Amino acid sequence: MNEEKVARGLGWFSIGLGLVEVLAPRPVATFLGTSHPNLIRAFRARELAARLGILLLNKPTAPWLWARVGGDALDMVALALTYQHNPVTRKAVGFSLAKVVAITALDVWCARQLKPYNWPVIPNRLEFDQP
Repeated sequence: MNEEKVARGLGWFSIGLGLVEVLAPRPVATFLGTSHPNLIRAFRARELAARLGILLLNKPTAPWLWARVGGDALDMVALALTYQHNPVTRKAVGFSLAKVVAITALDVWCARQLKPYNWPVIPNRLEFDQP
């Protein structure tokens, strides 16, 4: 499996899902049984930033994938709390939680497969050339 193609696919999938949640957070909040549409909008805005980082580079790099993993962890905590406190929408929240767990597994796999970004080396300016 090509980790760069998977990373880009995850990026495009998340862009589509994120746009729906940013532009229409109330229906998503109703579906999940939460009264916090602004929290959904904030989570997705954070997610869109990480996804754009993946898609705007010529080659996706691990730090952007690890940013996805961190965001997925926040999503899992929020979904678990919603699942615990709202028995009416447990089925929808459980499905969403399962989806996030599966996507997180792909994110972790991609991040581990991609080579770390090679930051440019900046010479230490405090060192002086010895004659």
